[in-house]
Order: sequence, then structure tokens, then C-alpha cells
Amino acid sequence: MLWPGTLLAIGITAATAWTLAGLLLSGSNKLKGWIIFSVFLFLVYAGIVLFYSQSFIVVILNYIPAMSALLAVCVWRYRKIHNKLFLLIIYGILISFAAAFIQQLGISIHPIYFNHNSTYHLLQALGLLVLFRGAKGLLTFERVYL
Repeated sequence: MLWPGTLLAIGITAATAWTLAGLLLSGSNKLKGWIIFSVFLFLVYAGIVLFYSQSFIVVILNYIPAMSALLAVCVWRYRKIHNKLFLLIIYGILISFAAAFIQQLGISIHPIYFNHNSTYHLLQALGLLVLFRGAKGLLTFERVYL
């Protein structure tokens, strides 16, 4: 039960990334369409994970496009308004991508005590912290200035 739950949680993260990318791209007036799109993708993903395959490649194929879309929108928004909070989100996503790359290459800090999965989770936590800092600050900025 733990593995399918983990895969579904990652799917929720991907759906949230699509929704945030849509919000930052289109504004709140088109948010409903992005939510419908995100929920649809999540339901398709959940169906695959629960009834067809729990392979990690399914997770990657669902997660990378969503995070790439959020990354692209944040780069676009940063170039448009030069708010450094977007840089934090960009850096957080890039750290997360680098962590996944390191995990797939099997790079570890120590082969026994801190293997490639431990190294990945440490870097992923750092990436999520940086992303969270940017997103938290952006919530206040968006309400006040945009």
C-alpha cells in the first residue's frame, strides 16, 4: 500500500505543478480550465498506476512534463518582471532534476551508508526547500503586486 500511495502523491505533485504553471501563465481567470486539465491528467495517471503499472518510468513520464512546464513558465515570468522569487523556484526545480539525474546514474556519497537513493533524497529535500521558499514568497508578492 505504501508504494501506490507514494506514486499517487507524486501524481498530485505533478497535477499541482500543472495548475501552478497555468495560473502563472494565464492568471486566475483561466484557472478553472487548468484545474480540469490537471485533474484529468491525474486521473489517467492514477488509473495507470493502480491498474496497469507501478513502474517508476510511469512516474517520470508524468512528473517531468509538469515540472518542465512550471520551470518554463517561471523562467518566462522572471524574464518579464525580474522577481527573484521566480529564481528560487527555478533553482529548486533544477536541483530536483539534478537529484533525479544523480539517482539514475547511481552516484552516491557512500556506497553503503549513503547510497544513490539517500543522496537523491537529500538533494531532493534541498530542491523542495528552495522551491518552497520561492513559492511562499511569491504568494505574498502575487497578492500585493500582481
